[in-house]
Amino acid sequence: MMANKSLFSNRMNQFPRADARNEAGGRAYKYEPKHALAQLAATGTFNGVFYANAQAQLDELRTLINQVDDNRFLAQLAVYARERAFMKDMPAALLVTLSTRDTELLHRVFDRVVDNGRVLRTMFQMIRSGQFGRTGLSSSLQRAFQRWLNEASVGKLLSASIGHDPSLRDVLRLARPTPVDNARRALFGWLTDKEPAKWAPASAADLPAQVQALIAYRCAETEREQAAIVEGLSVRWDLLADAAKGPLVWRAIARQMGPQALRMNLNTLLRHDVFRDDALIDEVANRLVDKDAIRRSRQFPYQFLAAYLNASDQIPHKIKAALHEAAEVACGNVPELSGPVVIGLDTSNAN
Repeated sequence: MMANKSLFSNRMNQFPRADARNEAGGRAYKYEPKHALAQLAATGTFNGVFYANAQAQLDELRTLINQVDDNRFLAQLAVYARERAFMKDMPAALLVTLSTRDTELLHRVFDRVVDNGRVLRTMFQMIRSGQFGRTGLSSSLQRAFQRWLNEASVGKLLSASIGHDPSLRDVLRLARPTPVDNARRALFGWLTDKEPAKWAPASAADLPAQVQALIAYRCAETEREQAAIVEGLSVRWDLLADAAKGPLVWRAIARQMGPQALRMNLNTLLRHDVFRDDALIDEVANRLVDKDAIRRSRQFPYQFLAAYLNASDQIPHKIKAALHEAAEVACGNVPELSGPVVIGLDTSNAN
C-alpha cells in the first residue's frame, strides 16, 4: 500500500513549515522580533481581546522590546503607532522604554507621540507602575514633561485636567515645572488646587481668559447666564456638564462639542432635551457628516457604526442617517496598504 499522498505530496515541499503556535492554539509562522513588535504596536491594546487578555499582551510587548536592540527603530515605531496607526497606549509604552535607553531620541520624538494630555497622563501612569523599568521621572523625563506642560495651550491643559488616577494635578506635582510667566504660574496653581495666596507673584487676575470664563460659568446662578457664557467659551464639554443648569445650557454645550464628542454623546444630549430644537437637529446632523472634520478627527467607520447601533430609538432619524453617511466618509481615514491585499479567515483552531 502506498504512503498517504496528501501527507507526502510534492506540493508540501514548496511551503515553509509552521514553527509556532498562535494565540488561538493553531500552527503559525513566527515573525522576526521587529516585525512582531511593529504589528503589536499598531494593532494591540492593553485590554482583553478575543484570544488574549491584557496581561498576555503586556508580557508579549515587553518580551519583544527586550529582543529588539535598535533604539532608532523603537523611536520610529512609537511615532508611527501614534501618527499613522492612531494608537494611544502602545506608543506611550514604547516612549517609556526609550527613556531608559536613549534620552536624546526620547526628546526628539516626545512631542510627536505625546500630542495631547491623555497620552501624557497614560505615560505617567505607566512610569509609576514600574512595568517598563522605572517607577519615577528621571531628570531627562522630567525635563520633557516640564517642556510639554509649559508649552501646551490652555485648552490642552484644561482637557488634560479631565480624569483621575493619575490626574493632571498628580503630573504637575511630580514634574514640578517652573512657570514661564505669571499667567502660567496662576494656571498651574489653579490646576493643582492651591490657594491663590500661594500663587505669588501671580494672582487670580493672571489666570487665562478661558479659565476665568470657566470659573464664571460654574458660579453663574441662572441657566441663561450659563448659556451666554458657554457661547463664547471654547473648552471641552466635560468641563461644563456637571454644572449645567438645564436644557438651554445643554443646547449651548452641544453647539460647542467637537465631532467625536457629538458622535459619542448623542444619548446624553437626548436625555437633556437638546433634540427638541429642530434647528439644532439640523446643525448636529450637518456637523456629523462634515468631511473635513471627520478627516481631522481621524475617526474610523466602525466608530460611527457603534454610535448608530447604540443610539436610542428616540434619536431623530436625520441624525441616524448622518451617522450612516459619516461612516462612508470615514472609510477615507483607513490607511492604504501598498501592493495586493489578501483577506483570510482564521481557521487555525477550528474543530
